[in-house]
Amino acid sequence: LRQAAAAAGLTSPKIMTVTLPAAEGSAVARGRDLKIRLFESVRAFANGEAEAIYLPGWTELALLPELKAETQAPLVDFFAVMRAHLAAAHPDVRTVGLLAGADEQARLAPGSALGPVAVCFSRTELGMASAPDAIRNAAADLRAQGAQVIVPAPGHAAAIRELQIAGLPVIDSAAVYAAGGLRPATARPKPFKIGIVGGVGP
Repeated sequence: LRQAAAAAGLTSPKIMTVTLPAAEGSAVARGRDLKIRLFESVRAFANGEAEAIYLPGWTELALLPELKAETQAPLVDFFAVMRAHLAAAHPDVRTVGLLAGADEQARLAPGSALGPVAVCFSRTELGMASAPDAIRNAAADLRAQGAQVIVPAPGHAAAIRELQIAGLPVIDSAAVYAAGGLRPATARPKPFKIGIVGGVGP
């Protein structure tokens, strides 16, 4: 994110992060608690004059449509950024594989549209702490489904690195997402403020 900021001429951005604690209880209770904490964090960043708010995990990105509908926060829309990137950098790609676990897939499906590009999901279980073999197996499953490029969650740095090392066609979603939310620097009296909710982020 700092590299993307520097490329945009933002040499001293103020980056604020919030890691959402693990919720307890039933799946319904965990989902409700996550949503409440996510909304509170986004509103706090907006009230703190953040000019770009990133959601680095699939779980948080699944709630992006609701956040956009119910707040005026400057959320960076990962899927809009990725649609623009695919059109500019990969115009021939027709199928993209999202590297997401089964629980994340169910929540993501309604909001994961990438324009004319079809989206498929891994059929193997996957998490942010998955071992390299699990990441590669999930990627192989996506390729078997016809995915021409693979897109990990922007905050899943280990998966991005692993697939790059393996020589697989992976998009560096962290770098793309980071750059997509920053506008070129102009004369400004104070630092550009960036909020990241849900993890370390890009």
